[in-house]
Amino acid sequence: MSVDFRALEDAFYGAMQRNDFASMEKMIDEECVYVHSFGARDDKASYLEKVKAGLIIYKKVNFTQDKIFHRGSVAVIIGTMTGVVNTNGLDRALNNARTSVWVESEHGWRLLAFQPTPLLDR
Repeated sequence: MSVDFRALEDAFYGAMQRNDFASMEKMIDEECVYVHSFGARDDKASYLEKVKAGLIIYKKVNFTQDKIFHRGSVAVIIGTMTGVVNTNGLDRALNNARTSVWVESEHGWRLLAFQPTPLLDR
């Protein structure tokens, strides 16, 4: 079965921009590790609590999928994530290379790991 990973991530990043906590919760795996571009890490509960509390507000998110490695019930997506996020009341520009790991479970495809790396101006 072919998986439309573009549609999957469109749904996830769309939920982020709408601050759609319920949709995000359904798309994140229970064991997820979400690393932020400044190095802090969250598990599912702590990440979603920050989103729900308004400590993280995604104002604009764009992404690319430069390479997709799909092996059985695991997909690793290499690309970029750009946009604007408000953290703790301050707007920050996002300009990251990123790696996202998605796993298929009885609940569908879920985000297991997210790792951004800030792209520096050269």
